[in-house]
Amino acid sequence: MHNRHIFAIATALCIASGHAQPQVFTSRSTALEVLERSEATLGNPLSEEHDEVKYVEVLKTACESEVLSESDKMRYRLLLKEAQKNHVGTLAADIEYVTPDGSTHHLSESAAPLTLVYFNDPDCDACEKVVARLDTCATLKTMVLEKQLEIVGIYPLDDEQAWLQRPFPSYIINGWNKSQEIDQEETYVLPTMPLFYLLDADKRVVLKNEPSLNHVLDYLRNLSTK
Repeated sequence: MHNRHIFAIATALCIASGHAQPQVFTSRSTALEVLERSEATLGNPLSEEHDEVKYVEVLKTACESEVLSESDKMRYRLLLKEAQKNHVGTLAADIEYVTPDGSTHHLSESAAPLTLVYFNDPDCDACEKVVARLDTCATLKTMVLEKQLEIVGIYPLDDEQAWLQRPFPSYIINGWNKSQEIDQEETYVLPTMPLFYLLDADKRVVLKNEPSLNHVLDYLRNLSTK
């Protein structure tokens, strides 16, 4: 398929352009408009249309497009590189973390069939609300008790005292990325917090950059009925 046809992907998915039917975009201005809308919807965890699998496909085709200049493509190559980190279906980057008792652990050590990673910040109001819900969530508590799931909270920033002073549900591992590799090396790109990642037994990504605890719970319930 000719490269200039790639922007039909965005419209075919009814995502970025607002058109109901696929269209071919041959102009730079239209292409940039589609990409801007894709970034705000597909690439935004807070959007109801967030879908990073589709977003990666749009970015890949943008980087190959003949209607965009090399200067245009620099931005989309960077966005593609970020979006492909810990992409759904790939092996999640390992995370070293310490717990309040001072011991060091790694995400890869989890032996549970599923691992739910909860990226959080004690200074985040939305995170406080999620922690309050986690504290009383019977579904997750039961899954952890039955060893179907391990939940690891990860604080990726550098305020140790804020991390230590924040109350945390007892059934969830409370971890701090003390080495700061997440923030400094961008092993995970976290556009907002809180965010959840769900990993399978092999530590491959099943859900990525999910801000909604409700969506996580729905996904887990669907898994249990299959």
